[in-house]
Amino acid sequence: MKKSLISLSSLALMLMLILVSAGDLFAQVPAGSPVDRHGQLKVVGNQILDKNNEPVQLRGMSYFWSMAGEASLYYNEDVVKWLASDWKISVIRAAMGISETWGVGGAAVGYLGAGANAKENEKARIERVITGAIEAGIYVIIDWHSHTAHTQTEESLEFFREMADTYKDYPNIIYEIYNEPIGSAANPQANWQLIKPYTQTLIDAIRAIDPYNIIIIGTPFYCQRPDVAAADPVIGEHLAYSMHFYSASHRDDIRSHTYRTLSMGKAVFVSEFGVCNANGNTPYDFVEADKWMAFMDEHKLSWANWSISNKAEAASALTSTRPVPSATGGWNPETELTESGKYIRNKLLNPPSTEKLFHYINVKIEGQGTVRPLYIRTNPTTGAPIETDALFAYQKTMDTTFTLRAIPASGGWTFAGWEGDLTGDENDSRIRTNRDWTITAKFTHPTLSAFPTSARSNAAQWSIRRVNGGVSLSGPSAGNVTLYDIRGKVAGRFSYSGGALTINKSNIAAGSYFMTVRDKTSGREVYRARVSMVN
Repeated sequence: MKKSLISLSSLALMLMLILVSAGDLFAQVPAGSPVDRHGQLKVVGNQILDKNNEPVQLRGMSYFWSMAGEASLYYNEDVVKWLASDWKISVIRAAMGISETWGVGGAAVGYLGAGANAKENEKARIERVITGAIEAGIYVIIDWHSHTAHTQTEESLEFFREMADTYKDYPNIIYEIYNEPIGSAANPQANWQLIKPYTQTLIDAIRAIDPYNIIIIGTPFYCQRPDVAAADPVIGEHLAYSMHFYSASHRDDIRSHTYRTLSMGKAVFVSEFGVCNANGNTPYDFVEADKWMAFMDEHKLSWANWSISNKAEAASALTSTRPVPSATGGWNPETELTESGKYIRNKLLNPPSTEKLFHYINVKIEGQGTVRPLYIRTNPTTGAPIETDALFAYQKTMDTTFTLRAIPASGGWTFAGWEGDLTGDENDSRIRTNRDWTITAKFTHPTLSAFPTSARSNAAQWSIRRVNGGVSLSGPSAGNVTLYDIRGKVAGRFSYSGGALTINKSNIAAGSYFMTVRDKTSGREVYRARVSMVN
């Protein structure tokens, strides 16, 4: 009995120590800090929400490549704390260089470089930034800063598993698993198909350890086409698609790509941007940067500016070489910041803009097809029509007329007409950019047009019931079961041999589907219905 009492006492003591430890960990979050105010972040639909289910916009800075001499000295706790206190950042991005080299003769190597202790050196820099962020109560992006991450799957898995194991209990953490895929501007879909398997593999590995902290997904062509990735999404929760821009190079077209991503219900995180040219150099374009800022504020897009570095280029925020030792304070904003640094610090010290500068075209698709906005103008020399891509997001000051073109998918699809703010059945229809538009483009297919609108057909001998987010089918004879998605593509095939056939999320992704059952002997269709799968 005494031994049992001692065991119970020991157990009670262990539980007490665990609770005290957890309390100490919670108490380490500085009162009033961003993490104290917002807590555990999550992605719901196309927004990042905080612990109070309120939309949150993180604003902050990105480091330069970690191994670069112009940046590596800033990878320390004091710099992070200074940025949190003086610049009022709520997020810092630790850009860990991977396979690239830097400096004279490539002497500085990234995480996968051949130099002695390369992994340990780069990881130590990242961990110093993470420690500083946790102590300052801000969020930190752990960035696998590579243009070829899909060729580094095993190394990336090893690193992010370690990061997730170490930091999964900290709400400060955000994972960025691919900095900037390159690919081709002309074929971003091919680039996404190349990098999507890597992306899904990394998501699955992190989620096996850390189910909550947000994961930022790299998107095609230097993260300028989040819409391409969002149209063919990976599977997982609390995911955001990255978008990068540089204001002197990227304008309405990239904003349109971003808005299309949001309209597909996917969250966007601007994990890198600059107020200059895309190559990091002049010219500055602060007028266009102001438009970008208004756009990001309007949609509560979180952002990190490139970069904390003193490299001799326009994108750098610093002229100082001082790594902000705590004994001497931080950088003088008048003498130790570049024009970019001054602009961004001023934005951070002031609240987000509330001005609405843009109109939008909200396009929904029924069936399978696409909608392309076009300017159609006349060549002044030849008189021939010229088609130029127009925009889904445009400034309110823009007032012109352009064409929306409905393009049915191949394989028998036809355009059935417009609904909403635009009506009619012409493939090409004209609209003006003087307001917001909400439009549905309807496409039909002869094979699917006969599907009933009710939950079931009149085949009384067959039945469906909901089971654990899926469906259970039962009927009188053996049959071949096919599920079609709303675009008419085959999403799954199953064999029914009697009793009950259960189809759930382990068989097929969540969504709405058409189901057909054909008799195995005759091949005749004996049942059809609409079904929904939920997670």
